[in-house]
Amino acid sequence: MCRRWVAKVSSISIMAAVSVSLGACVSPPEQQLIRAARAGATDVVEGLLEAGVSPNVTTLEKDTPLNYAAFEGHTEIVRILLAAGADPNIQNERFGSTPLMNAANNGHIEVMRLLLAGGADLELRNNLEMTALWSTAAYGPKERARRAEAVALLVEAGAEVNTMAIPTPGVGNRVPVLTFPVVLGHFETVYVLIGAGADPNATDSAGVSPMDVARKIGNADMISLLEGKRFPDP
Repeated sequence: MCRRWVAKVSSISIMAAVSVSLGACVSPPEQQLIRAARAGATDVVEGLLEAGVSPNVTTLEKDTPLNYAAFEGHTEIVRILLAAGADPNIQNERFGSTPLMNAANNGHIEVMRLLLAGGADLELRNNLEMTALWSTAAYGPKERARRAEAVALLVEAGAEVNTMAIPTPGVGNRVPVLTFPVVLGHFETVYVLIGAGADPNATDSAGVSPMDVARKIGNADMISLLEGKRFPDP
């Protein structure tokens, strides 16, 4: 049976919007905020925050409204949540992801800027020891230019470029941030990382470096880039 909750909002239109966005069975205000942030319902988010709902409410897996809004790229909602005191460094339990990781991995550049200005910690690690920079360089936007842009923003903000992570659960091999972009042939991202001081000769736990990978693949242009000689012709 549906249990109905009524948020103490100042506008009937806000409650109508909640009902439209979330269905006739209106959930507790905290759940309304999480769902509204995920759905991009800006007016609902504002109304619930004005009614006193905490911006740092969480799901059972510790996802916050900010985490969802960052993942979806809802720039204005991210701005509103941060202004209301949302913590940009709460990590969810399933992956250990932060709002910054979610925004960066999806190429939401303006959201990233807001989170960085709002105090997002660049060096927090998820459950595989990945920082926002590592995860974005390896698993960021499919559009290569957008991925490189996201990586560049993190680098400019001061992210550690020689960070290591464990991309394969249970294996334990800690891999440099450069390795995956080299494997993928993402010259743009490699260019950004090399320019920021990433070491092409840093080795993983098995003693293999990004340079070793490029040589094994036989990618002459990548080898040249890693050696600092030139960026490949388009």
